[in-house]
Amino acid sequence: MAKVANEVKAADIKVLFVKPLVYWTRFFIIATAFSRPQIDAIRTRMADHAEEKFGKVPNGDLKPNSWTLLDFGDVVVHIFLPPQREFYNLEEFYGNATSVELPFADEKPFRQ
Repeated sequence: MAKVANEVKAADIKVLFVKPLVYWTRFFIIATAFSRPQIDAIRTRMADHAEEKFGKVPNGDLKPNSWTLLDFGDVVVHIFLPPQREFYNLEEFYGNATSVELPFADEKPFRQ
């Protein structure tokens, strides 16, 4: 899912292993988008990928907002516009979560 977000030019993608901290999921994927249409593109691409590859349909937001959440069960995706990501700061709130290294993390991040 993080790779899909990267393909749609999401920025500052983080994957956190939160299972020791919460009972209802294993991973958070947190990503930044720069517009509601981009949030919609990321959400749509992730939902399509999950259904095709894993047979999973997400619960969560059906239309793009400034913070869109997709719940795939073991993976919960948070897609933020920059102000909301900074305000809610999930990385700090779940600061004891283990960060998962991403294979594309060394690539130059997309910035607008």
